[in-house]
Amino acid sequence: MNKALFRALMAEHEDNQRILSGIMGISEQTFSAKLNEKGGAAFNKAEMTFFKKRYNLSATRMNAIFFDR
Repeated sequence: MNKALFRALMAEHEDNQRILSGIMGISEQTFSAKLNEKGGAAFNKAEMTFFKKRYNLSATRMNAIFFDR
């Protein structure tokens, strides 16, 4: 996951971990762990679909954020 790209996307839309975790129904700690990929945590398919819809992301941008290293 490209954390810098994702954080920039969040900032562009005036989102933060508190806002997104609240909408997603997960704790801020869980969101942070997934964002930082701690202990094997990662955003699941449903969560990535949520981000795709919320930010109107193209497949290319999704790949750049979540899959390209």
